[in-house]
Amino acid sequence: MIAVHPGHVATYMRGHLDTTAKLSPKESAAGILNVVLDRPPAENNGVAFVDYKGDLLCW
Repeated sequence: MIAVHPGHVATYMRGHLDTTAKLSPKESAAGILNVVLDRPPAENNGVAFVDYKGDLLCW
């Protein structure tokens, strides 16, 4: 199992577009898809927390 942090995505979750975000929803989704399709089996008993680029995050 992996949990994926989508990154700082430009969304309307606060009622207005977050223009400070670094990623569009499309960029974030493409990154997450790449992580899911290309990631080798996770270490740590099969559990990992990664970002949308596949970099391991501490938790």
